Amino acid sequence: QGLSRLCWCEPNLLPSFGVMWSFRDLAFAGLCFLLPLTAPGLCGDHVIPAGSASPSQDSCAAAEIEARGCAGGEDSSSLLALKRRKSDAAAGKRSAKPEPAAAPDGAGGPAVENYTLNQNGARAFAALAKLTYCSGVNGTASSVEKSCGLNGHCSAAGVIVKPGSVHTVILNDGDTAEGKNALFAYAAYLEESTDLSDGEKLVPGCMAAFRGSWPNTNNFYRDQQTKLIPVDAGDCPECRMHQGQQEMWKLYEPYIIAAFESINCTKATPIYLTGHSLGASIAVVGSYYLATLGWNVQPPYAFEPPLFGNEALNRRLRSLVGGSEVGVGAHRITQGRDKVPTFPNVTTSDYSYLWPEVHLWNGTGEGIEVADANTGRLDWRAEICWGSPDCGLKQFSESELVSMFVGEDHLVDPFAPMNNIVYFHDTRAVCELGEGLPPPRFFNGRPPPMPTVATADWTLRHVQQIIHDHLRKHPQQRKHPQQRLLSNNSER
Repeated sequence: QGLSRLCWCEPNLLPSFGVMWSFRDLAFAGLCFLLPLTAPGLCGDHVIPAGSASPSQDSCAAAEIEARGCAGGEDSSSLLALKRRKSDAAAGKRSAKPEPAAAPDGAGGPAVENYTLNQNGARAFAALAKLTYCSGVNGTASSVEKSCGLNGHCSAAGVIVKPGSVHTVILNDGDTAEGKNALFAYAAYLEESTDLSDGEKLVPGCMAAFRGSWPNTNNFYRDQQTKLIPVDAGDCPECRMHQGQQEMWKLYEPYIIAAFESINCTKATPIYLTGHSLGASIAVVGSYYLATLGWNVQPPYAFEPPLFGNEALNRRLRSLVGGSEVGVGAHRITQGRDKVPTFPNVTTSDYSYLWPEVHLWNGTGEGIEVADANTGRLDWRAEICWGSPDCGLKQFSESELVSMFVGEDHLVDPFAPMNNIVYFHDTRAVCELGEGLPPPRFFNGRPPPMPTVATADWTLRHVQQIIHDHLRKHPQQRKHPQQRLLSNNSER
């Protein structure tokens, strides 16, 4: 598990690009069994090039890492961190409230006062976001359809994925080895389900999900492009956005729009974007840009996203997506003491938090009850935060936040299958065979153990052989991946 955390290291946890080479060696020897999924077009409808500079070798200095706590001595696991969280509450350090915390200056009004999270929608999009970590292996589209179809992860939200509508997008981000197939997303059409259960439903429409940071790619270089640069859309001269995230979205944009249009989505169709980690930030950035183009963008479901811009940009997003500067621009969902959503550090930069923050923790007591996606039990709580220093991640100091070297707060999520938004119960079954995520409550609240080193090594070699066999049968994908732009899944 320790090695596996290194595979999913976020930008504020990455020691340096030089060290990534040793991480790569460890990953191939141990638990990072999904690293080589870089063959283009295995399940895809779009494989496209992009041209950007290669990552610099010293883009993450040791001093920066020490300042971010990546090498710190935090020794708590996710469970211990959550226990400490409960003890803090008992000591009066925090006060979980079922109602929203006090809104920051300038916030207020009906959108704030009436905000509630659609938990059925959150569970549906957590499952859809998790499937991006299949990275386009040839069972991805089938698993998306089955997970958000017969397997029941979306039906309670009133939608299912329309069969045959899944379009995968695999992009090159530069001409280096780290840029090859560095970005992955998929789009699909959500049609109405026949589920008659109680609970808030989603309006049918189109969705796109974006993968988080992926090992052995220049995603980490993009993460570190933290300079705030002007935004070239939305009539907001004072808006500033994370440079790396903006450049990544520029690569995605034309092909996400092409995917939407190919499945008969118009600008009037409700559009939902989602993702985890870096993918969640891309979902927020994409929502902004699509809204400026006149698309009917709904607030994205962003799971544990790093920050993406300054306060002016947050206000403009709320106006474009939420209808006013005090509207809801995104459902920003955080968990436990996860450190990633605080990157880049707002105390040393002009970055600003996007509200509301839906902050989750495992435990009982005060707070909004949240049902576990696997068991249905109300074992989790949430608080809705609008900037109060005693609510959400703002209540914790830098040293109290948990990095992925010592905890799994960035991966754990009650809305996600297995309560984990990255790991699969059986990677081969989900990503290669296309069986989908197992139905909710399949594990009866007891997630299976993480893969052993032997199992992970076998999975790695197995997936490598799958890719090798596929490219041998389809050599044109090896020679000209950038020329493949399919309109449907008939050639998958």
